[in-house]
Amino acid sequence: MHRSIHARSGGLLKKTVEFVVDTKVLIALLLVIGLVVIINGALVLMMRRGRDLEHIEMWKRAAHRARNPWKEEDQALQELSRLVAQFKEKEEGGENEA
Repeated sequence: MHRSIHARSGGLLKKTVEFVVDTKVLIALLLVIGLVVIINGALVLMMRRGRDLEHIEMWKRAAHRARNPWKEEDQALQELSRLVAQFKEKEEGGENEA
């Protein structure tokens, strides 16, 4: 008789643990779904408030910046290189005349 009681209580414990685990998984899944819905809702509201063009332009600038994040620095270095080359030409020209 003791074996049947232990077997039954062990099965009940196992089912309880499975239920708790399933409940935690369900809660986590619902939280993730809720978060996605809230984020998407916020994005839709932002887009509907008349600032569509501002957001579109912001995303375009971000995309262009992501393609070449050092564009401004590259342009500045090219300008510096050009000025140095001009300076060297003037220096060499001045030495040849002297």
